[in-house]
Amino acid sequence: MKSAIYLYRPYSGFGSGLSPVVNCGEGAVGLGPARFHKFTVDPGLIHCSVRSEVTTSLDIDVKGGQTYYIRESLWLGFIDAHVHLEQKDIKEAEAEIQKCKEQ
Repeated sequence: MKSAIYLYRPYSGFGSGLSPVVNCGEGAVGLGPARFHKFTVDPGLIHCSVRSEVTTSLDIDVKGGQTYYIRESLWLGFIDAHVHLEQKDIKEAEAEIQKCKEQ
């Protein structure tokens, strides 16, 4: 049974012109601000990562039929923006993702 991982990026004025590519399992997407993307994945360990000035990664032990949320945020770096990935619980994620459009 397939599962869903929602990657979302709440709006922030910082880095609004940047769309760093996030790899998640077999898929990849570069999100703009106030956007989200749904990855449909098989159960198992899913590795998500993004490379900017630093590389950030997150591993999720995906269970069949479950939904997971990852928030992407950009931070000021020395040369380039730092991208941070953080797994969120459903309550916090749903409140934030409602302000985003699908990409």
